Amino acid sequence: MSSRRESPSRHVRSIRDAPVRFQPSMREGGRPGTLWMCPGDTIINYSTTWHVFYASGMQLTCCPPCYNSYATGSTLPFAVEELAASRCMFHTKRAQALLLAGETVGLTAYFRIRTRTKDCPGPIDCTRTAGITWYRAINGPVGMLCCEACFEDHVKANAWAARFERVTDPPEGTAMCGFALESVRDGYIKLAPDHWDEWRRLVDRRRVVRPCTSSDVKAGTRKWYTITPAITGLVVCEACYLDKVTPSRFATHFVPYVVGNPNDLYMCDFSSLYFVFPFVVADETNAWGKFQTAASRVMDCAMAQMNGGRQQFWGLAPGLMGRESDWDVCEKCYASLFEPYGFDRFLQPRPPSNASRRAGVLARQCSMCPRAPRKTEMLARLQEAAYAGVFSHFSDWARRAAGARHHERLEGLCYTSGEEVRRAS
Repeated sequence: MSSRRESPSRHVRSIRDAPVRFQPSMREGGRPGTLWMCPGDTIINYSTTWHVFYASGMQLTCCPPCYNSYATGSTLPFAVEELAASRCMFHTKRAQALLLAGETVGLTAYFRIRTRTKDCPGPIDCTRTAGITWYRAINGPVGMLCCEACFEDHVKANAWAARFERVTDPPEGTAMCGFALESVRDGYIKLAPDHWDEWRRLVDRRRVVRPCTSSDVKAGTRKWYTITPAITGLVVCEACYLDKVTPSRFATHFVPYVVGNPNDLYMCDFSSLYFVFPFVVADETNAWGKFQTAASRVMDCAMAQMNGGRQQFWGLAPGLMGRESDWDVCEKCYASLFEPYGFDRFLQPRPPSNASRRAGVLARQCSMCPRAPRKTEMLARLQEAAYAGVFSHFSDWARRAAGARHHERLEGLCYTSGEEVRRAS
């Protein structure tokens, strides 16, 4: 039977405080539980509990985690309803600040403007013809612009909004929204209201940092970071350190990495989903050990493969009528995608394959590897299962999708390239 009991109170006092999410025990099947973490812009297609705010003809849906964190005890007129195909509209810092303040009029005005404003295009260059309204900081970081969506969603979340002005003439050439970078947004919230100059320096530093290339680069061309205690071979480039690590709870676990030979080839591990995924789960639940365990297992897999070892595979339990599924997952994906949420206990070890490993002979393949068909959809289904707390949201779909094998990959090769193997050596 599905539990509908609310999670413990997680009310925060400031939008600078990141609430810890209490992960429920995952179930193999049954009715979805109450959302335990905010899905953000992701649409939840199954029926579950939402807090709904009706204003000026708008139906504004808030997930239980955001309601518990920012609206508990307020007099805001939220109704509790069972809805399908909904998303959380209160995941932005501006919406959360208005919830904490209990501002009914402010919330209505914010969403009325936001519904007719183009979303942030992301960290890409935009031309004058993109139709974006820009803002800039008065006596702020030189050359930094902010799109209208981020101005509404983030800048106006605190008193520093008075330091910004609208750009009357569209910039020549191309422009990028500075607030599309997580480090800029996070610093803006955490350093207000007393450390404007420190935020300016953070923005200036981020603008000159070389972007993460998601490929091998000469080690001497960038600054690198690693964790402590160290995991052999794990390195993070400065861009990912600023955008993914410093906004998290775990920045103190990272230290600068001293490069030996500047001509060695490094690739940033945080360009890989198999490090970022467990890091995000660990950050949400304040469980550093989840990331440590996953990262260590992934690097161990790389070392074992370099030495000719064969990976362990896991599969789904037999479905209806005892039918076996040909869906398989390798040890790397098992450790980084399934163990952090506790879904590993619903998978079964596969017996060793008898297929030959001669070149060109296909054997057991990982259904979650980078070149697997429908990989993106599988990840979305896995995340949906995590929101629901019910593994069957993923497993039922995976059984149906597993038969489509269009990728050719030798057994055990679940790597974008050989970068982990090379660096582990």
